[in-house]
Amino acid sequence: MSSFMNIDREDAKHMVGKGWSKIIDMLYDELPIPDKMQVHQVKEKFGGLRFYVSGATKEEYAIITKAEHMSEETCEDCGKPTTMKKSGNWLMCLCDDCFDVAEQHRLSAYYNTDSAKNAHTEKE
Repeated sequence: MSSFMNIDREDAKHMVGKGWSKIIDMLYDELPIPDKMQVHQVKEKFGGLRFYVSGATKEEYAIITKAEHMSEETCEDCGKPTTMKKSGNWLMCLCDDCFDVAEQHRLSAYYNTDSAKNAHTEKE
């Protein structure tokens, strides 16, 4: 269970896609959480993992930076190696298969609104 000031490992894993679980595990294995460091926020931002802490040393921040860079080459949904992709105005780190599913979902949500359907139909 997490508290406001320290997010535990399992809660951190649920804050991002399951494909980054191994990266989260690496961070919790290599960093002194909760003994000397507190985790305040875990999220995806600009397609990559963001891991916000307090109480870290310079060396520990280097471990966090390494993990954040690893996330930019790991599919957030399935964990396969990949590269960043752009969908509309969003950056995502998804493999081709997971990106196709996410893109279909995004387009389906867009075109399922009446005004969007009408705008799309008028262009054709």
